[in-house]
This record gives sequence, structure tokens and C-alpha cells, in this order.
Amino acid sequence: MKKIIFAVTNDIVHDRRMQRICMSLAQADFDVLLIGRGYGNSPALPSLPFRSLRMKLWFRKGKFFYIEYQIRLLIQLIITRADIFCAVDLDTILPVTLVGWLNRVKRVYDAHELYTEVPELAGRPGATWIWEQVGKWCVPKMDLAYTVGPALGHLLQNQYNIPFEIIRNLPYKTESTERPILKNKILWYHGALNKGRGLEVAIRAMKGLPGYHLWLAGEGDLSGSLRGLAATLDLQDRVLFLGWVKPEDLVGHAAKCSIGLNLLDASSLSYYYSLANKSFDYIQVSLPALHMDFPEYKLLQNDGPIGVLLSELSPESVINAVRMLEDEAKYLQCQAGCHRLATSLHWEMEEQRVIKLYRNIWDDRHAHG
Repeated sequence: MKKIIFAVTNDIVHDRRMQRICMSLAQADFDVLLIGRGYGNSPALPSLPFRSLRMKLWFRKGKFFYIEYQIRLLIQLIITRADIFCAVDLDTILPVTLVGWLNRVKRVYDAHELYTEVPELAGRPGATWIWEQVGKWCVPKMDLAYTVGPALGHLLQNQYNIPFEIIRNLPYKTESTERPILKNKILWYHGALNKGRGLEVAIRAMKGLPGYHLWLAGEGDLSGSLRGLAATLDLQDRVLFLGWVKPEDLVGHAAKCSIGLNLLDASSLSYYYSLANKSFDYIQVSLPALHMDFPEYKLLQNDGPIGVLLSELSPESVINAVRMLEDEAKYLQCQAGCHRLATSLHWEMEEQRVIKLYRNIWDDRHAHG
């Protein structure tokens, strides 16, 4: 059987993109192993049709985490035979490149983002330079590369001088007939509570949106500070922190809300060229949303409309956009746009591209021994 190893640095229980990709390939008769990391309090993985390994590391963040992870992944790849290695983002690519070359294994690069421009590297020129050198040395050696959207794909293709295919972060098709209702006055966000997601701005905007509630599903580096901000602004009764919500429960929660939030900081080029999976989640449940006026969201808006695009990230712009969607005709127009796009923007369509790419690279390896 064709064996593939995928490597990520996050806890795979929350990585829906990788779970979808691995499930699709496993169902297409690939033997798949997904390597990530786990914590002492990590939830149990659901029953999945592929193998997984969550490494327990001494360090949780910082340079020592990355050093430890590189060494542990290097050892794991050496002792585990496979036909294809896939590095997910630059922080897994070095062991994949080295062991892949040593064992003559096909190497794949899955770029979830523009890694050298993520907010976590802002103001850290030394760390940024290291990851830039890793990318320059490793990415051109990949046998296949793909990313999440056309704008980012074009940028990466020019940066590394190799072609990048596009595999979008599409959710499974939703069969729910329940639609969000404007009069519920609930703003909805799901995803990591991390820097650059506009979450502080969203909480501050609540002061100018009396009668509205904000539901946040997820956890992250800002979990504590965001709860503190809500308390400082006396918004504890209107800002609800749901913690991590099971993927299968997100649809039910979103359908009870009125407007989705996909707010990003334009100072991060990684975010500027992003195509977040939550944008497609909102489309699947016909939830009009606030998105940034960035390249990928402009394309979706032109095909929709799917909500309101913000030219700047500020509490005032969020408040004004919500007021725009309070116009019933506009709200229903955006719902109709989401509903129309949802018929084609789902994983059951996109997975065929994934399977074809990996079958092609397997056939190429088999043909050349």
C-alpha cells in the first residue's frame, strides 16, 4: 500500500484541514500517518481512518520547542518507512528534506500560510532570517507543492521558482436546513484566539453595539488577555467564551448566530494573502460575515456577495459593517450569495484534486523505481 507521512507542529485534534486531507487519502487506499504534537490535557482524537502520532515534547514554544521538534521528527522519519513525506509549513520542512533525500522518498510541501510573515515572527529579524534560509534551501527541492489560495500560490511560486497547486480549506457540505437569523443579534467567531485575528477589536466594538452578543469558539495565546479585556470593559454578560468546540458542533452554533467574523491584521502579509477556512464555513451555513478587503475575500465577495468587506481593522469599521448588514434586503442578498456558493465550495469537490495530486506523485515514484 502507498504510504504517506504528514508532519505538523500543532495538536492535530484541532487541525481540520489535515484531518480532511488525511481522511480523503486514506479512503483512496493510501496508508496515512499524521505526526503532530499533544499536550497533557489534549482531547482524545475522534475515530479516524488513518494513523496518527502526537509527540509529547518537553518544550511548548520558543526556540527550544522548534529545536526539540526538529530532532524528534528527524528520528521519527528515519525509523518509519514511507513512500511520500509531506511537510506542512516551513517549521516541519527541514527533517522532511533531509530524510527524504537520504531515503529517496518523494517530498511534498503544504503551505498553509506565508510562514515568514506570520505575526509571531514580527519584530524578530533573526528568527525570520533563519526561516527564510530554510525555505530557500528546502522548498525548491520539493517534488510537489501546494497552498490554500491563488493569491498566495502566485506569491510563493515567484518566491521559490517552483509551481504551486491550490488546495482550498473547504469544509464538508452542510445538510442543515436551519439558517442564521439577523434578529438574534449574535456575532460569531471560531478558530484560534491568537494575535492578528482582530479579536480585541471585535470585543471593543461591542461597546458600540448594544443588544448584540459575541460568541468566541476556540482557545489560543490570547485566551487570558481577551477574557480580561471583556471584564475590563464590563462585557462579561455579552461576550461568551465557548472554549474549543467539536468540529461537528460548529455548524449548529453558527446557525444560531447572525453575523460571522473573519477579521485580520493587514500588517501581516501572511494574513493579507490568507484564505481562512472559517470563511468557507460561514458560506456553508449561509452566515453573512465581516471579512477584510484582501485579495481572496474580494474574489469571494464578487462571486457572492457573502457579507461586508472592511477596508480597515477598527471598532468603528466593525460597528459600521454590522449596521450595514442590519438592512434586511442586504442581509438576505448575502445569505443568498452564500447559499449559491455553498453548492460548489465544499470538500467533497476539492478532495478529488488532492487524491489526483498524490496518485500522480506515487505513479511518478513507482515509474522511476
